[in-house]
Amino acid sequence: MRSSLVKRLLPDRKFDKLFRFAQFLFWATLISPTYAVEKLHTFTFAGQTPITTTTLIQEGFSFEGELIGVQVSASFTNLLSSTFVADTPIDNVSLTLEAEQAMSVTLPWGSFTVDLNGPPVLSTINDLEIDDLFTLSTIIEGVGGETFSPVSLQSGQDIPITINWAPTVPITVRNFFTELPVLQGNGFFGGTSLMNITLSPIVQDIPEGWINPDGGAFQTGANWSNGASPTSGEAAIFNIPAVYTVDLSSDVRNSMAKVQNGAVKLSVEDSKYEVDQLNVIAAPGQTALLTVDRANVESTAQQGIFAREIVVGANSTLRTGDFDQLFESDPNNPLVNAREFVRVEQGGKMEVLSLSITGPGPSNGVALAQVRGFGSAMKAGYINVGQPMVSGGGPGTAGRLEVTNGGKITSPDVALQIVVDSGDATLQGSLLLSGVATSGGDTAVSEIEATIIIIGNSGRGRFDLGEGALMEVDKLVLGQSRNLNVGTESYGQANISGTGTILRSFGRDFASIIVGDRGRGELTITEGAHVEASIQLAANSDEGPQQGIVNIGGAGTRLKGVVLNVGSKGAGEMKVMDGAVVENQIAVIGELDGSLGLLSITGAETRFLSELQLTIGGDTQQTGSARMTLSEGAQATILEPDDTDGRVRIGNQGVLEVESGASLIAKTIDVNGGDIFIKDANSTLLSDFGLTLDGTLSVSEGLATVKGGQPLTIESQGVANVTEGGAVRTARLSIDQGGEFLVTGEGSQLILDASLSNGPAADETLLAGAMAVSGRLTINQNGLVAAERVVVEQGGRIDGNGGVIDAGETRLAGNAFFNQGLVAAGASPGKLTIEGDFVQEETGIIEIEIAGLLPGVEHDVLEITGEAVIDGFVVLQFVEGFAPSQGDVLKYLQVGEFADLTGVDYEVRGLLPGFEFEISRDPLSGGFQMLALNDGFAVPEPASACIALVCSVCLVLRKRAW
Repeated sequence: MRSSLVKRLLPDRKFDKLFRFAQFLFWATLISPTYAVEKLHTFTFAGQTPITTTTLIQEGFSFEGELIGVQVSASFTNLLSSTFVADTPIDNVSLTLEAEQAMSVTLPWGSFTVDLNGPPVLSTINDLEIDDLFTLSTIIEGVGGETFSPVSLQSGQDIPITINWAPTVPITVRNFFTELPVLQGNGFFGGTSLMNITLSPIVQDIPEGWINPDGGAFQTGANWSNGASPTSGEAAIFNIPAVYTVDLSSDVRNSMAKVQNGAVKLSVEDSKYEVDQLNVIAAPGQTALLTVDRANVESTAQQGIFAREIVVGANSTLRTGDFDQLFESDPNNPLVNAREFVRVEQGGKMEVLSLSITGPGPSNGVALAQVRGFGSAMKAGYINVGQPMVSGGGPGTAGRLEVTNGGKITSPDVALQIVVDSGDATLQGSLLLSGVATSGGDTAVSEIEATIIIIGNSGRGRFDLGEGALMEVDKLVLGQSRNLNVGTESYGQANISGTGTILRSFGRDFASIIVGDRGRGELTITEGAHVEASIQLAANSDEGPQQGIVNIGGAGTRLKGVVLNVGSKGAGEMKVMDGAVVENQIAVIGELDGSLGLLSITGAETRFLSELQLTIGGDTQQTGSARMTLSEGAQATILEPDDTDGRVRIGNQGVLEVESGASLIAKTIDVNGGDIFIKDANSTLLSDFGLTLDGTLSVSEGLATVKGGQPLTIESQGVANVTEGGAVRTARLSIDQGGEFLVTGEGSQLILDASLSNGPAADETLLAGAMAVSGRLTINQNGLVAAERVVVEQGGRIDGNGGVIDAGETRLAGNAFFNQGLVAAGASPGKLTIEGDFVQEETGIIEIEIAGLLPGVEHDVLEITGEAVIDGFVVLQFVEGFAPSQGDVLKYLQVGEFADLTGVDYEVRGLLPGFEFEISRDPLSGGFQMLALNDGFAVPEPASACIALVCSVCLVLRKRAW
């Protein structure tokens, strides 16, 4: 029935009295302090027989534990529409409520709050006066039924109870009045009515709890809620909103320690606190802080917390010591120790001088540390995850450290060392740093800041950095090998990948990465990651089977540092591929004794940049071996940005290969016992200011270019080979005594180009476009040597067999072929062509080998296309037992229109004394020929050598004037 109908049936005064009475009775039913009883109520209607109804009410409840909510339910039957009026006014009522703590009760027509006096449970509290209730309409409207709302409760807060039901009629319920007032009214109330109201507590067990806000001794029972400190099988709860210190005077063991609220300092001087689980997790809306401290930071006694598991939650902090005391403390004796895992959740913080996570027990297992989620952070001076195998102590455990989804490990200003390891060949320690998190529009990058990180200290370790995370570390070691006495081999592996992923130094310009310190290390950088670090592969050879491997690949992937050392003292191998870029100031490949360095750079977009120096192989004092290979269009540049420096040094057992379209550019190149191979078409070697060769330079199909004022110098042990269409271009060429230069094969070229001289001459006596030969230059099989000025110095030698020397044609201006040494026209035998002017001085020698009468096939031919002024000697060397007969003609020299041979002395070798000949000029070709005036006789073998040396005075020497 609607309130408007009720008001029409009742006078206002009676209506208000009924409303207040019925509403109070209903409200009182819910909070009655007694237990469930059955009540009989009599209702009297005007002119009718009184009606009795029964109500079963649970008028209160008791509980053990922590009250976290109340469930309210109600049901009723056979309630029909009626109106009632009380005959006795009810204005005020006093009642009591038994409960553990404050409770806020909300009913459909309003609410009230009862403030408690406090513990103990079920104590009597203040009287409460009830008055001023609201309109009747809210009671009589709505659908009858059973509904309830279970609610949660926090310590020190009110408990809201909301009842969402209302009967269709006013209900008169009394359970603490001695007599019921007489009710009068109109309407019909039929049958027997039964109502049930139930209140059910929602509770949880109350663990042992600290209650002294002023702090005190852990073992003092009065500081705990039940009068005794928790035992080994019990939990210790710290949940009061206060700042206090708990002193641990002796070793204690509990099943769990839980910090939910407040700031607790646990002083553990010379004591151990052992728990299965340590939770520093603040209750909602609260903050929690646990500080573990000891006065003597230098103590070596085992102190602090030893837990199987440690969890730090949101708005919570676990802290130890003062970071100013980091170097005074023993990192092997941390105040926080975990056997299985440590986890810092989103919004949690851990600040510890040192942290050790050793693993579960003496058998193989995994020690896990996690910092995960937006705002999670760990600050530490030393972190050790995993335990190595100890000699005589059995196997160790594997450590795993994970920093993900915006988590962060930071370093104090002084240092942070992280060791991730394992103690068994079947286990692998690991470090994972990955991901980016967002919250409320803010972004958090997963990050680690550290001074030194060791992956694989004495066992096996792995490091994964990816998905946009940031690692800031001064020194990263992969494969430390510190535990060699037990025969284990350390192995450290790192994988750095993904666009936006960065590894750089924490406190320096560049980080330092050692890949294979005394063990084995492997580093992979891919998929656009950036690493800013100097790298050393196979750093030490005095201990362990050191080996370092680095693979860098993918467009956008970059390694930038100061020094790159591949194979410092052991075996190092680096591969750069698929568009990656490597930048450094100094690169050393396999330099020191016993080292082996391999560097491979491949791919059209792959770049290798070294500003100051690239060293490949050892020197006279060091015996390291090395090989650097550039292929498939890769480019290496050894040059400062301002072109002032950039040196390549290839030492003993050093090899540089440039093949399949790759290129290397340097300021200067020194080959000191090593080798350079330029292979395949479009492969190039460019020196911007000189190339010194005391090793081997082989150019086949490719191109080697030497620019600037410094010459291409072939020193005493140097050998240069240009074959199979290869080419060498230089502004200046100097072949020192003992040095050799071979140009052979179709299309093979040695070009001296004055235009390449773009700087001051290092040797002003060697003009641009000039070649000085004190060693040996060989031009064979269609090879070409082109120079404006060729000088074969005394002791120097040029050999030719089918090759061409293109020299200058202005001898009077100094541009020509000048011979002070030996020109061997042919090679057993053959033909040498000099295109240009030829000048031979008095120390010069032209050697013509003769094995038959067919020019260029059976005897040497020297062809000079320009003018020829020849002094010195022409040696006619008979070989292979050939001896001419009287009247035989040998055409050995072809010259241009002008030739002056008046100063030539002729020498015959390989014939017995007595042979006579005549030199004349062929009137048809203009060349020079020898006519045998008698039969010659070859020197018998093996006596020819002796005769040539001892009986040379018997040789015929004739001089002809022309």
